[in-house]
Amino acid sequence: MWKALFLVVLWVLPVGAREADPARVDSLLAVAVDTSLGFDRREGVLKEAVEYDGSGRAMHALARFFIEKGSRGDAKSWLKQARRREPENADYLATDAELSWRGVTRRTSYRKAREALALDPNNVRALFWAGRYVAWSWE
Repeated sequence: MWKALFLVVLWVLPVGAREADPARVDSLLAVAVDTSLGFDRREGVLKEAVEYDGSGRAMHALARFFIEKGSRGDAKSWLKQARRREPENADYLATDAELSWRGVTRRTSYRKAREALALDPNNVRALFWAGRYVAWSWE
């Protein structure tokens, strides 16, 4: 009984897993930035890229896509997964700062932007969100 169950699990498990293929991910991400495609098609291409991505790049691209689409909850979910894969990525932290700003938690946005700047002092998006907080605080 257990042997049969074990064989079934071994047979089914590899079906959902895909081998990391950075070249395919690059190609799919390049297609996904084509704004002449509809939102549904671009989302499908990005989700396909996630299947072949061993890093968090495709998940981050999906988070940026959902920010553009105006779906903050989906963006936050994909960004959380990307940050789990690469916690020390300054770009992901800068995107997290942007999401925090849009969610009206401005102090959290500033903190995340400063964390991103600690990792990469030249990160333009992190500089933007930190500067935006400083300018906002002067009002």
